[in-house]
Amino acid sequence: MKKTNLMVLLALVAVLCLSLTACTIQKHDNAISGLNDLTATCGDKVPALNATALYGEVSYGLAKAADGTEKENLTYGEYTGTLTIGTYYVKASVAEAEDYKAAEAYAKITVNHQAFAAIEGNGETKHETTADGKYRVWTEKKCACGETIIGNETITDKLPATIGGVADISDKCGYVVATDGITTDKGTLKFELATAVDGTDKEQLTYAELTAEPLNAGTYYLKVSVDEGEDFGAATAYAKITINHKTYEEIDGEGTFVAPVFDTKTKGYYTKKCACGTEMHNGEYVSVKVTVDGTALREQVVEVGKNLVVPTDLPQREGYVLTLKNGESAFDFTAVQVNDFATYNLIAEYVATETRTGKISVGAGSAWMLIKGDETKLTEENVSSFEQKDGFVEVKTNFLPENVTACMQLNLGAGVLDAYHTYTFTFKASQGTSVWFGDNYDNGKFNYTDEMAAANTVVTVVVKIVDGNMIASFDGAEFNYGKTYNLNEQTLRFQDKDEMLFANRGKRYVITVTEVCSTYDYLADAQAILATIPTTADEVTIENAFQLNETIALFDVVAANFSARERTAYVVDNAVREKVTLLVNDHVNIANNIIKDLPKFDAAKLADMTEAEIDGLYKIVTQYVAYVKTAFTAEELASYTESRDIAMYRYYFAGRKEAVKKVIDDGKTEIIAPDFTKEQTGIRVKSAGKHDVTLPAIPLAAYSEVHMYISVRPNSGCVVTTIVGAGCSFETNAASTWLEIRFSNKDGKWVVSVSAPDAYLTAPTVDVPQDVVVGNKGFTFTVEVTTGDNYDVLIDFPDANTIRGTQIALDTTVYKVEYTYSTAAGEKQATSYYLDGEQLVLPQIATTYDDEVGTHTFKGWFAGETQHNAGELVKDNLSLVAKFEVTRYNEFSVTYYQDDNVTQYGETQTYHYGDKLTLPAEPTKASQGTTQYAFVGWYDADGKQYKGGETITADLELTAKFNEMTVKVQVTLTNLAGDDEVLDNYYAGAKFDKPVDPQRTGFVFAGWYTTDGELYDFDALLGNDGLTLVAKWYKEDNTKSVLYTNTQLLSYITNNWGAVAANDVGKGFLFDTDFKDTVETTIDANRFVGVVKMGGDCLKQSWSLPNINFNLFEKVEFVITKNGGLGTIEMLGKTLDFTNSAAKEHILFQIKDGKLNVYGINAYTAPLMSFDIPADVLSGKDAIGVVFNYESGEMHVSEIHATNKYVDPVANANAINAEFAAWCNANVGAASELTAEKKSTFANYLNKLYIARNDLTAKETKENGIEGIITYVHGELAKLADSYFDMIAATDFTYNELYRDAERDVKGKGVKNGAYEAPNAATTMDYYGYVAGGADSTGGTFTLPKINFEALGMNFSLNCAYQNTASKVKISVNNVDGGDANYLSNNLEYCFVVGIYKDAASNKWFVRLYAGRGQYDYKVQLTDAQANGQEAVTFTISLESASWFSFHISNLSATF
Repeated sequence: MKKTNLMVLLALVAVLCLSLTACTIQKHDNAISGLNDLTATCGDKVPALNATALYGEVSYGLAKAADGTEKENLTYGEYTGTLTIGTYYVKASVAEAEDYKAAEAYAKITVNHQAFAAIEGNGETKHETTADGKYRVWTEKKCACGETIIGNETITDKLPATIGGVADISDKCGYVVATDGITTDKGTLKFELATAVDGTDKEQLTYAELTAEPLNAGTYYLKVSVDEGEDFGAATAYAKITINHKTYEEIDGEGTFVAPVFDTKTKGYYTKKCACGTEMHNGEYVSVKVTVDGTALREQVVEVGKNLVVPTDLPQREGYVLTLKNGESAFDFTAVQVNDFATYNLIAEYVATETRTGKISVGAGSAWMLIKGDETKLTEENVSSFEQKDGFVEVKTNFLPENVTACMQLNLGAGVLDAYHTYTFTFKASQGTSVWFGDNYDNGKFNYTDEMAAANTVVTVVVKIVDGNMIASFDGAEFNYGKTYNLNEQTLRFQDKDEMLFANRGKRYVITVTEVCSTYDYLADAQAILATIPTTADEVTIENAFQLNETIALFDVVAANFSARERTAYVVDNAVREKVTLLVNDHVNIANNIIKDLPKFDAAKLADMTEAEIDGLYKIVTQYVAYVKTAFTAEELASYTESRDIAMYRYYFAGRKEAVKKVIDDGKTEIIAPDFTKEQTGIRVKSAGKHDVTLPAIPLAAYSEVHMYISVRPNSGCVVTTIVGAGCSFETNAASTWLEIRFSNKDGKWVVSVSAPDAYLTAPTVDVPQDVVVGNKGFTFTVEVTTGDNYDVLIDFPDANTIRGTQIALDTTVYKVEYTYSTAAGEKQATSYYLDGEQLVLPQIATTYDDEVGTHTFKGWFAGETQHNAGELVKDNLSLVAKFEVTRYNEFSVTYYQDDNVTQYGETQTYHYGDKLTLPAEPTKASQGTTQYAFVGWYDADGKQYKGGETITADLELTAKFNEMTVKVQVTLTNLAGDDEVLDNYYAGAKFDKPVDPQRTGFVFAGWYTTDGELYDFDALLGNDGLTLVAKWYKEDNTKSVLYTNTQLLSYITNNWGAVAANDVGKGFLFDTDFKDTVETTIDANRFVGVVKMGGDCLKQSWSLPNINFNLFEKVEFVITKNGGLGTIEMLGKTLDFTNSAAKEHILFQIKDGKLNVYGINAYTAPLMSFDIPADVLSGKDAIGVVFNYESGEMHVSEIHATNKYVDPVANANAINAEFAAWCNANVGAASELTAEKKSTFANYLNKLYIARNDLTAKETKENGIEGIITYVHGELAKLADSYFDMIAATDFTYNELYRDAERDVKGKGVKNGAYEAPNAATTMDYYGYVAGGADSTGGTFTLPKINFEALGMNFSLNCAYQNTASKVKISVNNVDGGDANYLSNNLEYCFVVGIYKDAASNKWFVRLYAGRGQYDYKVQLTDAQANGQEAVTFTISLESASWFSFHISNLSATF
């Protein structure tokens, strides 16, 4: 830009700025007009002025003129007041403003005296004598300014008469003019009267002679005159008489009321007649019309200016307080001033009120203060009392120095606290005390002073909600008690502990609290609700319909309070209602609404959720399932497709067995039990009678069954009956406290039972209400407390504080795909879920990673050896592993040295990380003289031996070690199936190479053991004494047993509280891993029926399992359980933390395949954790030690279950031997005194022992003898005369094609044993009935248990026969037919007697049938295996022709 142009531009800018400045500061000229000079008379008020200004408002000032002072310099005051003689100036002015200038103007006011004639009254007449002898006469009057004004001045020859006493008169109708007091000094007075006429001076009026007639209202003049006399002049004086009507009040008598006329707006009044006859009115009255909600009240006639009164015909509603509104404003009759006719159309609004009689009770926190006794340490002097009286409660209490926090607490009863409810009560106390709500002593107490108590002050308390906080006003003093939703959440508390405030602290005092009065502004509540409801159906959508349905339902509840007008004024649009109803009654819509808050299924997010959040989702899903299964019709179900998310959630929750977790948790519960108090994990009632308990709502229809174990623990002497329905109850007492409530679906109908734990199959049932089935409400049972007088019953849920349920089958097939892949940071897992047939999605992972092994390169996703690719259709559960191939190895070297640690032996080996060490051929060391050397092994610098197979993780240097060989020794292998083997080509200091495993028919070789019973280590060096190795044998066995009962475990568990049945402590639900909950017959076999109680207030408690050779067992299992959680358990050098485990209260420990597996109870799909068990523990050398960490409470350890893999014959036989000997020592005195029952026990024990000893080798038999007391008793019994006793029950035989039929049992049947010459000559027999398996000729068999007849040396006998068939029936042994000799009898009396005995001649054992058919009816020799108990004896029943039949058999009896 050029410089000249720039200068021009700057100049223009400057001019523009100056112009703008000028514009902004210029103001308008101003001027005042309309102000003129004025004249006035003394006594006049300042005259009105009407000056105006061009701009602004004109104001005036007034100043009196002062000689020598210009008007502008006068001091001006307010323009007001009365003027007197003189000159004044008026100043008119306008003050300057932003847009105009100031202005001034002046005017002069000249004030003159009043004219003589204008001054009221006759004045005073005066005279004087003139110089010429005449009389000057004048009259003086006073001007308003006080100066004398002269008038009527005359010169006369005669002095006028003087008239005195004439004055103006003001009176009322009926007044008679009195002339008394009017005088003259000369002449005679003449009185005349004239009526005033407007515009006519009084002198010009026509007067008439004054009479005694009373005057009516009007203005009169009295003319008093004296005519001229000889020596005086005439005189005249006037008096103005003003006559007014008498006022209404001055007229005697009652007035007459003339009512107002509303239609013509004619006002009413009271009237009386004046003396003149004129009616005098009093007051103005109008009428006011009032309607309330359109109903007219009686008209009110009101004097103008007065207020309305409260009508007596206002509408009344019991329980409600009326408020009237005029438009939007509150209407108060007594505040309305009436000035004219009016109509008020009022609206009635109400608030509900209630005096809450009997709702105040003693708060739980101070209930103990009312109990006298040792427990509370309260006496007659300081125990508190609570008494309900008429309209109030009275409490007597006092401060307790030994418990300074104790205070009397009153629960004011349940009551909603919100913006619409207010609660009011009063209290007073006989002495000073602090009063507050809840735990707010420090910042929320109101001090009721000693002075207030002395004055008997009653304090009014108003409780309301402000901004969500509970505000309590104590006579206007407000305290904020925080967020509160119900009046019963914070107790009202009293305490006088502050001795600085309360002089009488500690003395007993009385508190009275009136019943609480509540008010509810239901209309405001309803209006607030209504404001959220659409006004047109178009605004109703499926998204808001269910919320609107709830809102409308809430509105309807509130609207139940409405008056008739309110019911029509505040309504939900019918079209809105109809559309909402249509949408919310659609089954699909309802189902979708149930799951509206269910987030999209995301397994990863679920893993991060809290337990409470997961529970919330689970409740939604089960509620949804229950609704669909119960509400949908068959047609709707057929056309309905479950959403993918729901299918996923159902699959995710399918394994969950808890319908409700944490039923009662830290005093919080969904259980409704009005008569009970809530405790930490239970509810308690302390009164007799029936008490209802409502369980949490559970959608039963989502389950196949729901059950819960409940502990009902009454005080000693109490009996509690738990009732779930008519004829369906269960009784508990202090000794038996456990029960089970079970809901089952029987043939499509839900029923409930109550029974002892797990006894539900035989328990009676009652139907469950449908609203309980669908989960809309909880099931209610009744607890009836009877007997005794010390009622105290605690109820809790000992099964992990849960209610359990088995969910119904899924409707949609869902598959779970688990992904496992490796990274440099370690192994990672992920999980996805798929509907059947959905395409597989594979995680995106790094294709390579490096670790200590080397570089790994991704090759694909595999399930086993099968590779899976993205996009495949998922048709099954998959566990996919990302396979990586090592494409670069980290290499490590292993170098070997001779024993000089210098000379390398062989080549250096190269390994990859993780390879197993392969040792080279053993080195040798040359003999030195006669000394030979044996290679001992390879050792590192730290002295650790390497035997091969070790994992390589670093470079390694190993040195050979040799021992001298000088002494030749012998190695003996013993306890073989045959002869011992003796090996003598070995030297002390050398190793003995492990020989080939020996063989023994029917047994499994279990290893080589030393003579001390230790498993031999073949890396050990031979000693100078050589070596004897004993072959150990196991026998295969898959039987299951209780390895240690709870009673047997007592000696292993310190601080135990005894052995108890699991059911008796509510642990009847503990099962081992063989349990299948769908197979009822397996329940008892797999249940842990016995437990050991333990506990105490100790921080740690140790326990060791028995030493168990776990190698003998397929698995060994036991349970540790503690309600409330096990916390941590130390075991095998590890700390097992169950604090946050899903299963933290009931844990099963399983020892299997060398590992300790830990499971949550009855959840055996996958262990919670698993780790290896040391070899010394597995072999039984060391025991498993257990350390419990807990502070207090009761814990239970179950019996130990074991499923055999092998049996150790020696240990088994020795255990039986010891157990048998213990029984003998405890039960046998003299053999001759043994009862038949004890003989039977002895014989069975003896047989069991000999059967077990059959499995011993000769060496084992020799080294493990039978206890002496057993052989002694056996010998003594053999000396006794024959005396048969039942040894083995017939029901313990094994039957094939013969089935038990107890109805065919026959007891005490006479038999012919003696006639048959049978050794057992019994005369009567008990028979047990069996029936054939079918109408054929197969017959059947029965087999005795294995019996070592040879070792027992006893005779045996049983009776048998058949019935109910025409076919002939035979009995045989070992397929030996006896012709006619072995036909059974069909008569129970003439039955066969089966004898088993040893023939003295042949020294063999035989079975013989005695039937009276010759000396030897039927006789069959037993095999050696049968005779010594290695095989059982089987009897065959056969028929000649096909037929049904019944078979009868007795117990097997025996005699020593």
